[in-house]
Amino acid sequence: MSIARRVVFWALAILGFVVAWPGAAQAQVTVKAALSLRPQQPDVDYDTPDAKTLDQCKVALVKEGKATGWIVTGPGGQALRKFMDIDGVKDDKGETTVDEFSYYKNGLEVYREIDSNGNGKKDQYRWFNFAGTRWGIATKEDGKIDIWKQISAEEVSRIAVKALATQDASLLAPLLITKDDLKQLGIRGSLEEKVLTSVADPAAKLRKAAASSKTINAKTTWLRFDATPPGVVPAESIKAAHDVVVYENVMGIVDSGNPMQPGLVMVGELVKLGDAWKMTSLPVPIEGNSIQIEPGLVMNEPLFNSGKDAGAPSTTLPKEVEELVKKLQDLMEKRPAPDAAPGVFQKWEKSVETVLIDLINAVKSEDDKLQWTRQLLDNMSMAVQSGKDSAALGRLKKLETEIGRSFPKASIVVTAKYRVMYAEYLAAMQEAEKDNDKKQETHDRWLSDLSEFLEANPKFDEALDATVQLAQEYEFAGKIEKATKWYQRVVKDFPGTPQAARAAGALKRLELVGKTLALSGPGFTGGTIDVKQYRGKVVCVAFWDTFNRQYIDELPALKALYDQHHAQGFEIIGINLDIEKGTVGPFLQKNGGKWPQIYAPGGQDSPLAVEFGIYVLPTMFVVDREGKVVNRSATVADLKSTLPEALGKK
Repeated sequence: MSIARRVVFWALAILGFVVAWPGAAQAQVTVKAALSLRPQQPDVDYDTPDAKTLDQCKVALVKEGKATGWIVTGPGGQALRKFMDIDGVKDDKGETTVDEFSYYKNGLEVYREIDSNGNGKKDQYRWFNFAGTRWGIATKEDGKIDIWKQISAEEVSRIAVKALATQDASLLAPLLITKDDLKQLGIRGSLEEKVLTSVADPAAKLRKAAASSKTINAKTTWLRFDATPPGVVPAESIKAAHDVVVYENVMGIVDSGNPMQPGLVMVGELVKLGDAWKMTSLPVPIEGNSIQIEPGLVMNEPLFNSGKDAGAPSTTLPKEVEELVKKLQDLMEKRPAPDAAPGVFQKWEKSVETVLIDLINAVKSEDDKLQWTRQLLDNMSMAVQSGKDSAALGRLKKLETEIGRSFPKASIVVTAKYRVMYAEYLAAMQEAEKDNDKKQETHDRWLSDLSEFLEANPKFDEALDATVQLAQEYEFAGKIEKATKWYQRVVKDFPGTPQAARAAGALKRLELVGKTLALSGPGFTGGTIDVKQYRGKVVCVAFWDTFNRQYIDELPALKALYDQHHAQGFEIIGINLDIEKGTVGPFLQKNGGKWPQIYAPGGQDSPLAVEFGIYVLPTMFVVDREGKVVNRSATVADLKSTLPEALGKK
């Protein structure tokens, strides 16, 4: 079937998928019809062109490797939508279907809906670039996210505020820590009981919290995340299996609709699990000027046990600060529409920056000044990313200079320098958007600059994540010597952190070739699976999960290789990294895969994933008949080309 004809079928699939488009049988989808599609999730900020410019927009066929589909571009050639068939699988009618639905803002993808199993129902929702980090899973394929595979602490606080304002306990459910989560952390006994009691009956507690509140109403909206930096709770202090990364006393600053009083919501303690954060208590509004800090259950467990007072004194917000915060809230309500002219956005942005500067001058303590200065730094960085304020980068550089003068000994000085570097990198990448060579050159220069920056500032506020990112980027680029150096830096400079443990695993993985592989774990159906049991066979060890598109796409080829070569001594050992074991069985029943499977709770934080430093799925090792690793980053293509020879050697 030709690409053009196949895409007509995809158009029909889209129509049945989301909305009935008129004229679906026509050979070309119109701009108006393509733009009529809407995200299933409610909080997506994406570009939709003005009706007057629709005739300047275009729809074109696009092919990316094996994937094909439509792309909609705006008057300036910027991407607006993209609808792709990733796997080319046909339905019962012999028609291909759309698997990915992408939405863009300022030319960058900000949101994607995914049908990962090709059954015509979306089951994954992802936010990208300046839209955030969220990756939600709808296991029932009903549009309702019930697992957060990835979500930041800031995003948790925003959803918690929304749940409180709308009295929607279903929004909170995937954010609340569960018994399985505590088991993964190794938290047992009285602390487990306290935490589970704290998050029990969320619907009733939300109703009670909002019943007499003057802060919370149906129109309350989240404005900003507020918290001190996270800390690590040593495993032994709470009798857990692992160290626990915790945010203490997280608050959400909200627009409460009260002109005399800024709104505050106590989100409380957040605990990190993999790439997501979980709440150990329910959100509650703070009424009046008195802010009573509630001690977190996990971080303060040692104090509770010792009988010490884990509470903190209340504080009062000065009236001048209240008024400025309200002014800031009013400005946030008047944020320009996505299609607003650059001049309108620039005027609004400068007004916001003026209020933030007034707040910095109004507060008295250095901690408060730092808090609002960080907000100003964040705001200017976002202005650069918007692509609508060409002068924002210049203002950001001036702010960096001012921070150096005002807080010469504070860590924000180095953070500001890093933010300027990153903003310059983003601006350069936007400028080079249509020039792949220039983009590669810009990316290489960024890695070089980041390397130099981390050499000079190895422990600044964001150094841990930046160092891990640098190591990963070098590994993906095949620059193993440099990757090794930066993984070693993570281990040395950040001992005891989860990132250091995984980096140590990455170092082990990079040195596997030529060594005997020692790997074992609990079997999915029981017992223990040990790779040494398969000595004398050629073994492919595959780390995977049921949500990984590449693994799903390659599974038919992997099964074909298994069927073709199994009798000759080829074996596969799967290591599943799903968070929920319940998703694995149905996937295997539907998609096949007769080989042994290892499963341990924890997802990508499970023991084997950490031991071998797994960052990307699928990751595959190939082990020869003598039990030695011959390939630590194999592909299906590698297996196709090398298996015949490897199996011939006995």
